[in-house]
Amino acid sequence: MLAFIDDHYQERLNLTEIAHAAHVGRSECSRCFQKTLATLPMRYLQEYRLEKAAKLLTTTPLPISVIANQVGFGAGPFFSQCFKRRTGVTPRQYRERGPKV
Repeated sequence: MLAFIDDHYQERLNLTEIAHAAHVGRSECSRCFQKTLATLPMRYLQEYRLEKAAKLLTTTPLPISVIANQVGFGAGPFFSQCFKRRTGVTPRQYRERGPKV
């Protein structure tokens, strides 16, 4: 399941697709994630995307909207809201301050 997320995190994914990739049901998928990673599949996916975005913010000059799309968040303010909730700063502030935040 983790390899599937690594290969497809840029795409619109849902729990059914992640579970299907491992040939298990949705409930079993959630149980596996909870047991081994202490998180849920969709939360893991969101955190994974945010990590990828943080790296791109500090290593590329790409516009924030492009980064949001590249890591699977799509358009709109959802990416910035999630990023700020996780890091305490907006993507723009993170880029300006660097990864120390």
